Amino acid sequence: MEKVGIKQYRGLPCAWCGEKYHDRAHVPTKFLIPKDERNNPKWPILPSCRKCNEGLKLDEEWLTVHFCSLLYDYSKVAKKMFDGPVTKHFSKHRSIASRYNKYLSLVELKVNDISLGLKTRIDMSQEDWNRLERVAEMFARGLYYWHNLQTAQKLKAKVVYLTPKRFKDFSHHIKSLKVYPIFPITFEYAYGYVSTTEEAAFVIMIYGKPAFQVLLIAGNKYDKMESKVKLGEVVRTSEPSIEIY
Repeated sequence: MEKVGIKQYRGLPCAWCGEKYHDRAHVPTKFLIPKDERNNPKWPILPSCRKCNEGLKLDEEWLTVHFCSLLYDYSKVAKKMFDGPVTKHFSKHRSIASRYNKYLSLVELKVNDISLGLKTRIDMSQEDWNRLERVAEMFARGLYYWHNLQTAQKLKAKVVYLTPKRFKDFSHHIKSLKVYPIFPITFEYAYGYVSTTEEAAFVIMIYGKPAFQVLLIAGNKYDKMESKVKLGEVVRTSEPSIEIY
């Protein structure tokens, strides 16, 4: 989809809920992107109502804090974001820093009884994991609109947080999805679409890490597929449906 100008938005519905357009929303959120990368013509800007644009603001900030902390030692972008806007955000909102820090602990990582040193472990509450998944679903639904110029309201979403093992289990299947490097390393996604059912699959990558698998699937398939999707089993896009291995 080509970028739509602000004046042209006025005749379009909100990309998420289909209600009247009031505002513009970026996918991904501005808070996730370094300031020196924001002047990017490939950045999807979508029509949005105020509720959908502002409703997950705190969750978007939480997602950025999580991935900047998680990938601090592995990603130059994550380190730059953590040392800059995230630390500044912590200074203004100390409760967020305190909440996240309580989930962190140092553990000794061993492979075949060989110590690889101390690593950071994150034991987050289910409530806060859900916050990450809500943002991932919002990204996927927005990108669905970006590609198809229609909302994904009739589709149900299943989000799987990708641990290294989960991603390894199906990484070779990502070849069937087309990769869109909107912000190389910072934010990229792989996308597959099934035209006959209008279903879609996404793999969202943040700061160089495969972060989420998101399926947007027909409601009558959702319950049947739920158990397999919940286990993080792999996705394939094909005609006439999305299948789970």
